[in-house]
Amino acid sequence: MYGPITNPGAPMAILYSPNVLLPHEEKIIVDDGTGPDMLQEKSLVDTVYSLRDQVKALEMDHKKMKKDLEDETKARKSLENVIKKFMKSQQGVALNKDKESQENAS
Repeated sequence: MYGPITNPGAPMAILYSPNVLLPHEEKIIVDDGTGPDMLQEKSLVDTVYSLRDQVKALEMDHKKMKKDLEDETKARKSLENVIKKFMKSQQGVALNKDKESQENAS
C-alpha cells in the first residue's frame, strides 16, 4: 500500500491515490507532423480536444468517401447497363446484316 503524501494543501483523494492525473497539469510531448524538429508540449486536456477534433474530421471524411463510393458504384452499374444494351443492339445489327447477305447470296 502506498503511504500518504505530505502536502497540507492537496485534497485527500489525491494524497492517497498515486494513479490520479491532473489533466491541466499533466504535459505530454506531441509531434505536430510539420517537421522532424517540431515537437510541442501540450496539456493532456488540449491533446484530448485536439484528438477529438481529428476524429470528427476523419468521421466526416469517411462519410464523404462512403457516399462517393456509393455514387461511383451506381454510375458504374448504369454504364454497364448502357454497354450491355449497346452490345445487344450491335449484335442485332450484325445478325440482320448476315441475314441480308445470305438472302442476297441465294
